[in-house]
Amino acid sequence: MKGGIKTPELANDIVTQAKSDMVGIGRAMLKDSYWTQKAIEKLR
Repeated sequence: MKGGIKTPELANDIVTQAKSDMVGIGRAMLKDSYWTQKAIEKLR
């Protein structure tokens, strides 16, 4: 998948289902610099 990983849930699903070893969230981080902190809180 290229471009379009906008939610923590989607990123987590891709990795946990072994569809990829890693996901890039560059655009999401540019849009919201607190994306990773929000993802941590949401996935707890």
